[in-house]
Amino acid sequence: MSTELISVDFSREFPVLPLTDAVLLPQAILPLQIYEERYIEMVEDVLDSLGMIAMALFDGQVAPEEYSRGTPALKKYVCIGHVRQYERVKDGRYVLLVQGLCRARIESEIAHEPYREIKLRPVESVPVEEDVLTPYRHRIEELLSLQLMGEGEKSRSVPVGRGAEVSTPMIVDLAIAAMCTGPSQQYRMLAQRDVRVRAEWLIHRMESLLGRSPDDSRKN
Repeated sequence: MSTELISVDFSREFPVLPLTDAVLLPQAILPLQIYEERYIEMVEDVLDSLGMIAMALFDGQVAPEEYSRGTPALKKYVCIGHVRQYERVKDGRYVLLVQGLCRARIESEIAHEPYREIKLRPVESVPVEEDVLTPYRHRIEELLSLQLMGEGEKSRSVPVGRGAEVSTPMIVDLAIAAMCTGPSQQYRMLAQRDVRVRAEWLIHRMESLLGRSPDDSRKN
């Protein structure tokens, strides 16, 4: 996991890449294949500038003709992503690895062709002191240790960095990206400003996959 700090200038417009079946979360890495001409042009423009893309989710089902026009409604919360790696393959496609930087909310759309651009405002997290998050962090790290020991038939690998330099919100978001399946639930976690709510969802999800209850650790 990269802990590199990248500043985001919210006074500028952002190109937006809307998806139908995936949501980028902060800290997570999302692999993408870009093959439509309008989005190939977008990637080329992004690579010539700051490497940032607003990753959005379509708001509901999108008819093919509406998609072709390029203006289907978008859900209001997005994740600003940064292109970490890219490759242009022989058939013209781009293969990207995009890392989530931060939550944001769409303020308005800017007329732009052939791809869409939007104005964003940052989504401020509910302020929570790190020491308040300590019990959540300890439980998540305990569940991660159980997972690494192979407990639970349905456990799934969660590549989460550890150490004091990695904040609890970062650990929570990265673990959620690995554990959260389906765009609807992913979007709810993206739109949730309170890290405590996200941590509670994560702990419940990990306990369910491991087949353990919160009291199990006290019985051993």
